[in-house]
Amino acid sequence: MRLLAALLLLSSAPAAAAVDLYAPVYTYHMPYAYSPALRRTYNDVPLGVGLGKDGVFAMEFVDSHDRPQYNAGYALLPTWRPFGKDVALGAGLAGLIIARSDIRRYTPFPAVLPLGSVAYRGVALQTTFIPGANVVFTWLKLSLF
Repeated sequence: MRLLAALLLLSSAPAAAAVDLYAPVYTYHMPYAYSPALRRTYNDVPLGVGLGKDGVFAMEFVDSHDRPQYNAGYALLPTWRPFGKDVALGAGLAGLIIARSDIRRYTPFPAVLPLGSVAYRGVALQTTFIPGANVVFTWLKLSLF
């Protein structure tokens, strides 16, 4: 149901753009912010999925506490191709709405987060740092068609 709403939103984007599939791969909890004992209790593998088109995205995954987290927003990610046409480096920002169980029991809240990306053809490894939580969240972005 949640992804259906995202698909409806994405279907209104121009047809020329690729549809992107997002696959969360890793959550890193900064050692300076969490004790080793606490870090051992956190989930570092955020299983989930997301869809995007033209910078608009929606993603659902399992958070550090093994509960669903929902993100939707817009990513502005300018890229550079210093190594030829196949490799792209990117840096930008995402404005998004997040809903988590441990923050006001899934009441959505806004966030603006930094983005970084390294891409080869249609596959990109993207990451963000979440200040306050002191977490680095990383995912794959696959451009399907």
